[in-house]
Amino acid sequence: MKTERPNSFNFLSRRPPLTGTLTPRTFPLPARSGDLGFRRTPPYLTAAFALFIFSVPFKAMALHDFKEIKFGLPPVYVTLPLLILAAALSKPKLVWPKPIRYLIGFGLLTVLSILQCMWVRRDFIHLSDRALWRFSVTQSAYVVATVIATIVMFQCVASYPNLLRTALRAQTLAVIFACLWGLYQFFGYIFGWEYPLVFNNNLYYAQLYYQTMGAFNRISSIAMEPSMFAIYLATVLPIYVYCCLYSLRIFSRVLDTLVLLLCGITLFLTLSNTAILGIITLSLLMIGRKTKSWFRLAAILITVSLLGCAVLLYFSPNVARLTEGSALLDRLANVIQGTDASANDRYNSMVMGARVFIEHPILGVGEGNAGYYLFSYDTRLLVGMQPRVLSVAVRTLAEHGLVGVFLLGSFLMLTIRHRGPDSLSKQVKLAVDALRLSVIVSFFLMIASMTELNQYEAWTASALLLGVTQWHLRHPASHKVPPPERKLAPMGGH
Repeated sequence: MKTERPNSFNFLSRRPPLTGTLTPRTFPLPARSGDLGFRRTPPYLTAAFALFIFSVPFKAMALHDFKEIKFGLPPVYVTLPLLILAAALSKPKLVWPKPIRYLIGFGLLTVLSILQCMWVRRDFIHLSDRALWRFSVTQSAYVVATVIATIVMFQCVASYPNLLRTALRAQTLAVIFACLWGLYQFFGYIFGWEYPLVFNNNLYYAQLYYQTMGAFNRISSIAMEPSMFAIYLATVLPIYVYCCLYSLRIFSRVLDTLVLLLCGITLFLTLSNTAILGIITLSLLMIGRKTKSWFRLAAILITVSLLGCAVLLYFSPNVARLTEGSALLDRLANVIQGTDASANDRYNSMVMGARVFIEHPILGVGEGNAGYYLFSYDTRLLVGMQPRVLSVAVRTLAEHGLVGVFLLGSFLMLTIRHRGPDSLSKQVKLAVDALRLSVIVSFFLMIASMTELNQYEAWTASALLLGVTQWHLRHPASHKVPPPERKLAPMGGH
């Protein structure tokens, strides 16, 4: 009997089940799953995991406003407790590899750094609406929540590897929604459509959804501002590049390719330095793989760029001449010449953050406290605002010193180097490679342009990468290919 090719997105193993027929649209489980250490994924865990992944990009949305503490509740802080509860009920087999231990150490260091508020000089404080302790506590809470989310996702995937497929599919649906909403925002500018604020309703976050650059309107979709939307898209972009260049499949080749084009065009429409840097970084990483596929990557990037330019130049109502399309090149030239305001703000904040680190090199000044010290270096900073170091790396140096950078850097390096057995199936290897690129691109962009560590898309990619490789390391027998003479018994009634 001729059997159909096994599903190319089966992350359990290359071994077919002992009974049943494999089809491209089914994901069967081994009949003797105990032999491979595989455990069936509880449906409630699958639902909670998918819901959490889908909620990650909704950064500018608030489900509820807590006016007393000036905090809008993002969806991710609702889906995270649900994921934790589902994970606890599913009783995963806990494992603590080195990267996770370093991450736990960084989380503990962040919590203990709250005590460093006692050493902040009171004459540095120029804030009218925030107490010293409150800001450090809230910033530490954001970091701790990120650490907990990463650990929970890792433990779930390390015990239930099929959640990788669930995560990538939920992420794809989120990307499609975010990109379509971003395109609605773009065309809304052009045709004068009303822009609903249902996804930009957090009163206590900077809602920078209306921004222009030259003759063009920038889009931020469901993120707080274009750069934050760009880092989300740049993080997931390697996965869809792999779907197009190689045989990695999430839904189908056609749909995955369309998602890549949609993601690339929307990333282009953010008109963000972060987007440009992300595309350049991914291109260099792909070329460095010493593979002929980079020719196809170049074709994809050129196609996406041309489509993005065509959309901008054709639909923008402020463009009277084709030469006005040089706004992107003008901004790039301004960055190189040192006259771009955004780039200059980032550079100046990093210089001041470096000065804080030089004065406090071992443990830094504590989570959230660097802003108080920046006032002493630049008196032009606005009173009533908390200045930030606009680079995760420099901010970590300033607030946690060499100890914090060692812990966080060790987690990142070990995560990137974390590999499964050599016997991994082709699909698993492709998924692991794509996730590794996602981790590198996302953390590089955070280091270059972000001020907060709680960019959940980066930590999600890290958790998925660690989780799936850890499961295969614990169950190497799942990679053995069955003998050629082994037959599949037909399923009853089929």
